[in-house]
Amino acid sequence: MGLGIVSLMAHDKVEATTFSSSKFQLTVDTAKWWNDKNYYSTWFERVRRVRNAVQGLSIYLRSKAELITKLRKALEPKDRKPIPSKGDPTKRNPTKRNPSKCQNAFTTQSRLSTRA
Repeated sequence: MGLGIVSLMAHDKVEATTFSSSKFQLTVDTAKWWNDKNYYSTWFERVRRVRNAVQGLSIYLRSKAELITKLRKALEPKDRKPIPSKGDPTKRNPTKRNPSKCQNAFTTQSRLSTRA
């Protein structure tokens, strides 16, 4: 496991982590994973086959609401500039005049759910 996955599973606010890839899925009760040898040594018995295949690796967390709030804040872009309204003639879109000044942007989609 990579350090990011271990960090998620070791976080005290994460209750369960579900990993999905291709047609397989594994949900791990994080408290049991670290403390119960019978649980962590039989992980392969809990791998389920799912109907709809997942491309790549998908990770879902069940956690306390406090962690979701902190994760959303941590994932917010730090350098986001406000987008001017269309009707404001004093604000021009530099990308229309000079496409080379257009900066790459990305959107982070998160499927974070909470269970209090």
